[in-house]
Amino acid sequence: MKTSRLNLFVSVIALLFCIHGFIGTVSLPLTPRLSKGGQFQFLTNICSLLSCIVLTLDLFFPDYTPNLICVVSNMEFVVTTAYWTLIIFFANMLNTADFSVPLLLDLEIHLIPYLALLFARKKSTLSFIQATRATFTVICAYWSFIEYNAQVRGIRYPYPFLNDASQIHRIGWMFLFGSVASSNYFIQKKLI
Repeated sequence: MKTSRLNLFVSVIALLFCIHGFIGTVSLPLTPRLSKGGQFQFLTNICSLLSCIVLTLDLFFPDYTPNLICVVSNMEFVVTTAYWTLIIFFANMLNTADFSVPLLLDLEIHLIPYLALLFARKKSTLSFIQATRATFTVICAYWSFIEYNAQVRGIRYPYPFLNDASQIHRIGWMFLFGSVASSNYFIQKKLI
């Protein structure tokens, strides 16, 4: 009984941090260069919203969320690993000149959602192939959205490293992100 109460408490606190982070990140003012693409041009914001939805569903319908947690956790893994790697070693590849993010908000959108999903993990029925297919579907949908914005609407890509890249290099970046995200499957399997 104490364990389930503690789990519920931790889950609610994690969800509150995630919701606070989501509200905080979509409330950040965008520079004119970024404003045309809107707040959902950033994979972080999309994943933050997905995490809030899945963590909320998990509180009320835990039997129906293991596969969703698996896929969204994969997406949050790539957000977490890519962001912290880039911000520490290659900050010029991100939008650091356009706005700064307070440390708490940074953690709420680039670390806490992933940790919350790991805490909420349950045995998924997805195989590695199924989880990878679902993860790459999300990556491809995101890539299609930002390509549409750039090619049809004339909006610059949301990240500097994509603006300077050829089409084949952008495909390579998305493949890398999908591969990193999918590797989280093995982390989840080790923890369950």
